[in-house]
Amino acid sequence: MRTVISLTVGLVLIAAAPAQASFHLWDFSEVYSNADGSVQFIELFTTSNFERFTSGHTITSGNKSFVFPDNTPASTADHHLLLATPGFADLDGGVAPDFELPVNFFDPSGDTLTFVGLIDPSVTFNNLPTDGVDSLHYPDPFDFLNNGVSGVNSPTNYLGISGSIIPTPVLLSDLNNNGFVDFEDLTVLLANWNKNVTVDDGNLVDPDGSPVNFADLTVLLADWTGPGPAGAPPEAAGAAAIPEPSAIMLAAFAALGVAAFRRRRRDSVVPPR
Repeated sequence: MRTVISLTVGLVLIAAAPAQASFHLWDFSEVYSNADGSVQFIELFTTSNFERFTSGHTITSGNKSFVFPDNTPASTADHHLLLATPGFADLDGGVAPDFELPVNFFDPSGDTLTFVGLIDPSVTFNNLPTDGVDSLHYPDPFDFLNNGVSGVNSPTNYLGISGSIIPTPVLLSDLNNNGFVDFEDLTVLLANWNKNVTVDDGNLVDPDGSPVNFADLTVLLADWTGPGPAGAPPEAAGAAAIPEPSAIMLAAFAALGVAAFRRRRRDSVVPPR
């Protein structure tokens, strides 16, 4: 009888051991990517405790693998794990991730993510939103079909800090794509004045289908940010960097006047006989 009891207790302890040193009950709760894959995050969630032993375990996508370098903090019940690309915390609405993913870790046009472990939970998507706002949410851990629901992104890390990524607005007047609308862009616009040219598969500034004209100049002035510090977002330029519209108009008229004078002078030159 003592032998049977000892064996029974031993089996119970062996069965309980994995529960005390586990990692396999994390499940995917949210997946996000922008259009080019440069900003991505994966969020995991568990309702169970003792799931902190993630070190050495892997999340795979179609062609990449991420290996957890460390365990999570203790007490994992009702906690999130956030894995995100570099610089994520510095974005508007970003939060500090628990682990860092490489850029383009998964393909937003369609991919499968798998947490390699005893159960191998995975999600497959071919409809991941890439508008910079929405992500796929997986609210039901018992939905084995893992049908994601599209909704506003809400990354949450282990500490419970949440955010929501706000995409930087695209300014059509940023003709040199440096994040600012300033005199460099004005120079590009004036150099193409009255020409039917396109930039980035669209009209130079305003999409009216006509050559570059005062409508384009008006849009550029409305988008004006002024030059900003190197590497700073457009809003960092500040109001002090924005000159008076009249000064910009004078510069534009002066440049146009010089160009017109040069054309007239060139056309008036009598060719040698």
